[in-house]
Amino acid sequence: IIYSCSNAVTRFLLRDIGIKKEKVITIPNSIDVDSFSIKINKEEKLRELGLQNNLKIVGTVCRLHEPKKGVKILLEAAKKIQDKINFQLIIVGTGKDEKTLKSIAGKQHINARFLGEREDVREILQLIDIFVLSSFYEGLPVSILEAMSARIPVVATNIGGIKEVVINEKTGFLVEPGDSNALAEKIKELLENRKMRKNFGEAGFKRVGENFSIDKTVDRIESLWKGAVK
Repeated sequence: IIYSCSNAVTRFLLRDIGIKKEKVITIPNSIDVDSFSIKINKEEKLRELGLQNNLKIVGTVCRLHEPKKGVKILLEAAKKIQDKINFQLIIVGTGKDEKTLKSIAGKQHINARFLGEREDVREILQLIDIFVLSSFYEGLPVSILEAMSARIPVVATNIGGIKEVVINEKTGFLVEPGDSNALAEKIKELLENRKMRKNFGEAGFKRVGENFSIDKTVDRIESLWKGAVK
């Protein structure tokens, strides 16, 4: 039996790999939702990371692998709106394209900070006002589940398992991959609308708790194994 992390991955395994339907079981990725509801000293954390305390923060957490993760598209989107609305972009993660992406941000004078690999992602999420994942393909990214568990509204690409988690115009916005104009527009819309950010964040928290909590996944796996033993 193969465990698939999303319906999108299941379809890929059946259609493109040719695995038999009875050999695949879809069990979505999940997380400990409650572990992302933490309180921190935000001013102290901002100082530690070298961030300004009077600017909204747009952030992502991902491997810096292009073109898969679409960080270049995120930088393009940030460039399009940074003269219209003041904010700071933070990018958490490392990867083979880190140097190239830093160079792009520097040459285009994008207000972006690359924080590298971090052990304090849960704390950093408490600072982020909008979470963005601009990937070109995904299974079901845990980073989005984590962001929604921290009550952060999401702007992401309408692909794979992402659209099984993010409900467009309810928990965030979905845009087509590679469309930096649409990405910029939706980030700007959220930056300008505090009420929308709050509503999307609360709806996202509720959705992850109801559908992607670790307890539900453990129960499903236990049931499957009990059935197999019988």
